[in-house]
Amino acid sequence: MRFEGTQRVAAVVMRDASGAERRHACDTAVVGLGLQPRDALLRMGQGLAVRAVGAAARATDIPPCPIAGTVCACSGVTVPDLESAWQRGFHELELVKRSTLAGTGTCQGMACMPHVRSFLAARGGTLQPPFTARPVTRQLTMGEAAVGAHHQAVPRTALDGEHRRLGAQMDRIGGWWRPWHYGNALQEYWAVREAVSLGDVSTLGKLQVSGPDALELLERLYPTRVKPIAPGSARYVLMLNDRGYIFDDGLICCDGAQRYSLTFTSGGASYAEMWVRDWAESWRLDVRILNQTMALGAINVTGVLAKELLSRAGLPNAPQYMQHASAVVAGVQCKVHRLSFTGELSYELHHPAGDSVVLWRRLLELGKDLGIKPHGLQTLLQLRLEKGHIIVGQDTDFDSTARRVDMQWAVKLDKPDFVGRQAVLRTNKIALDRQLAGFEMEGAAPLEGAGIHFGGEYAGYVTSSFASPVLGKAVMLGWLRLFDGALPDQVTIDGRSARRVATPFYDKDGARARV
Repeated sequence: MRFEGTQRVAAVVMRDASGAERRHACDTAVVGLGLQPRDALLRMGQGLAVRAVGAAARATDIPPCPIAGTVCACSGVTVPDLESAWQRGFHELELVKRSTLAGTGTCQGMACMPHVRSFLAARGGTLQPPFTARPVTRQLTMGEAAVGAHHQAVPRTALDGEHRRLGAQMDRIGGWWRPWHYGNALQEYWAVREAVSLGDVSTLGKLQVSGPDALELLERLYPTRVKPIAPGSARYVLMLNDRGYIFDDGLICCDGAQRYSLTFTSGGASYAEMWVRDWAESWRLDVRILNQTMALGAINVTGVLAKELLSRAGLPNAPQYMQHASAVVAGVQCKVHRLSFTGELSYELHHPAGDSVVLWRRLLELGKDLGIKPHGLQTLLQLRLEKGHIIVGQDTDFDSTARRVDMQWAVKLDKPDFVGRQAVLRTNKIALDRQLAGFEMEGAAPLEGAGIHFGGEYAGYVTSSFASPVLGKAVMLGWLRLFDGALPDQVTIDGRSARRVATPFYDKDGARARV
């Protein structure tokens, strides 16, 4: 008849054959629902040549029609709820299930459906078949769901706590927790363009290669000439796979005889490391490879007042463009790289990760009166777009060659050999079909991924877009098809006219970065 108790069962009240109620004190109740065949596979095979034999073919025991109380404990469906559904015209089992949610809970109807079918049989005179079984017929356990699965923890840089303390909106990007912005991306943008700013670039892949065959390894791996890179100098490089497609980019820095430091994109660092190690082993070269990505922090000091800030930090004679040197900055031993991803005067300070917080705080303190602000990844991506710098994986596709991204200058085909050389020679004989190009238009920037049209035909799509404050117009990178062997000069993006223009959009001669 009913259960008694509040937090748990205290008693079961039953009616005997004479109609009298009897109370049985207990702390556990086991409810018998009769025998039901394990026929889930049979029901999944409805419409197929599948039949059941033996116990699987037996009829299902159906309990008496419920007259009161809760029928589905998972969803809290009561007999009055079933009555209400019936009165509203829901007479089919599937409709009653959906209108009351009976059978949609944890047990997926294993406990309640016999009672619901009994209820409908008492009202309609016919026992309706159970609904189609769907795998899984019971809820998966956490252990079952985790079999064969591994969650790679998202790493944090040594400055993660500093970013959060400064109110950064953090996001998982490139396999790391990174600051997207600190509350006002426009202020961060102008801090770089007009003053000085700090950016956490510790996530960059950092690999040291040394040994008697270090130079030979890099000459074979990269499509550029490595030998001319003098100690203290660096060169921007593409990484090609054996099909000639771009899969990463970064720097080669010569640290001295038989020793080089390589950098890679944040998201591609692990793959790039395995790529270097596999080729070194395949060629049986005598090299030592050390991954320093986690061990070294990196802070980008960028903006027109970057040199002034470093001078206050004890570095009056910073390296020249595309040079690097060891130095003590704000009391921390650093390897200072002079480069620019933002288009402004920039220095990357690579240092032991344990010193990151001290260096970060001291630089912020030294730059207070210079208008210093930290910038997040949102601002960095916008700044680099104004300079036309590509993001591998965003502006490139799986089959992007150097010719397709208009960076043939980065591939030296007069080298005797490098990974992907034969593929580049082969594909260079094929007429170019599309190319990454720069575009500008008035007004708001279209969404990344927006279609590009020419003459009413689909011509490509936008990979990066930004309404540039310093230029007063929207700038974009995007893939564009060639028509009659040439790239169109005027296209339509987001229903508006756009012009194809040469990159960079900002500081075309590079004077600000090379100052």
